[in-house]
Amino acid sequence: MAKAIKQGVPVAGAQPAETVTADVDNSELTELTLPLNLPLREAREYFDSMYFNYQMQKENGNISRIAEKAGIERTHLYRKLKQLGIKPLKKGSGENQ
Repeated sequence: MAKAIKQGVPVAGAQPAETVTADVDNSELTELTLPLNLPLREAREYFDSMYFNYQMQKENGNISRIAEKAGIERTHLYRKLKQLGIKPLKKGSGENQ
């Protein structure tokens, strides 16, 4: 898990990249490496890219289900995917275009 931060000062020994084990859907564990030495905007884009690529694979490219699970509108999701350089999956292919 990520190291605790107190009043904006990292705890001694905190690493620039942390490995986090996340429980996904209560049925599988996923290990993520998050680059904590990036500016917030870049770290957020890195996370968003990992998140939406995972969701894209999990939902076989079904944009409606991904948008519903992410809590955003489909049009916003399409814009976000374009911004991140993620192409929607072709129907029935299971692979990125």
